[in-house]
Amino acid sequence: MDTTSTTSSAPAPFSTLLRTASRPQHDATSGDSFLADLIGARHGVTAYRCYTEQLWFVYGALEEEAERLAGDPVAGPFVRPELTRAPELARDLAHFHGPSWHARVTPLPETAAYTDRIRHCARHWPGGFVAHHYTRYLGDLSGGQVLRATAEKEWGFAPKGDGVRFYVFERIAHPAAFKREYRALLDAVAERCPGIPAAAGFTGRAPSALPLAEAVDGLAARGATEIVTVPLISEGPARRGLSAELTAATARHAGLSFVRGQAPDGHPLLLGAWERRLDEALGGGGARRPRDRARTTVLLVGGGSGDPYANAEVARAARLLWEGRGLAGVETAFLSYAAPDVPTGLERCRVLGAAVPGPDAPGRIVVLPCFPLPGDEQERLRLQTEGWGAAHPESEVACAEPVGAVAEVADAVVARYREAVRAEAEHRVAVH
Repeated sequence: MDTTSTTSSAPAPFSTLLRTASRPQHDATSGDSFLADLIGARHGVTAYRCYTEQLWFVYGALEEEAERLAGDPVAGPFVRPELTRAPELARDLAHFHGPSWHARVTPLPETAAYTDRIRHCARHWPGGFVAHHYTRYLGDLSGGQVLRATAEKEWGFAPKGDGVRFYVFERIAHPAAFKREYRALLDAVAERCPGIPAAAGFTGRAPSALPLAEAVDGLAARGATEIVTVPLISEGPARRGLSAELTAATARHAGLSFVRGQAPDGHPLLLGAWERRLDEALGGGGARRPRDRARTTVLLVGGGSGDPYANAEVARAARLLWEGRGLAGVETAFLSYAAPDVPTGLERCRVLGAAVPGPDAPGRIVVLPCFPLPGDEQERLRLQTEGWGAAHPESEVACAEPVGAVAEVADAVVARYREAVRAEAEHRVAVH
């Protein structure tokens, strides 16, 4: 995920415009409709099965056209493989009808008209196709989850199992929280950089109603000739694809270039926010007593990078977090690309605690993420922490939450932006 420079006068996001424009139709149908009765279990499992059959044709049209439009400048940024539903629908229909299910499902006339409209938009009006695409998938991620819960409770489907797999987005971790925090952070950065154009976009596998290419297009339309990007995590699949996506996006605009800044994780401006998360993980006020702090070792975890200077920032932050806070120690680990990894870091914390004799020996470990926002990285960190904890029941270990879109993160993003601008200016002076 990447933010660039920001302004409070940016146009409303596409999602806001679409939600506002479709509100009358949504209100007119949401209270008295087939779906409302299905969610309320006023229809039976047969109706649910028939509805799933019709979705096969709808998503077949959406995903066939999406594949064809993957390179389209308008629709292409919305083509996200983590949203694909056809394989899950196939498994649900096989559960209902067996392996010959294809021969047993046919589209209703209304469904056929709907899919014809989707295909027509895809061929003649990519923006209209995006509206269909966005409305369907975002509905699945919100109201669709309510229908899944009804199906599991009322008709006996296994949680997230066959029959309801269509509603399970295994490749999207915490999309609602991630988007909410992301937009809040962008607003905070904008307040700190008045008059500087800004945009925000997702890259890679992140759930994306704000594609990176669309953010670049918006900045170019507002007269930008150089973009400074500030990624919100040091490494990972999304981070590794950033340069390629930026190169492709800026190539569409003559004279537009980009400068890459450093991620804010590890920045000293985040120390206060980390300490608040540490206190929450320790249980609040009681953990602030000197004796309790003295029994706690912190594992500060960065995303990890191929750049040793970026990794060194995490080590520096760990030392600053330890100074004057009464903790037993602060160790470091990384999710990928750098050593030590999280299990090794936890083992180091355990061994250091065991080396101190007596009743006040460190017996508690708190894992503290450097990366600011929730998402795939936090889920990986939580699973690794829980796995290590299950193998070491004698150790008390807790995983703190990311700090979120707090003021310190906005300050760190702005600091990284200014560092990148200054470094680029110095580079140009040296070259010339």
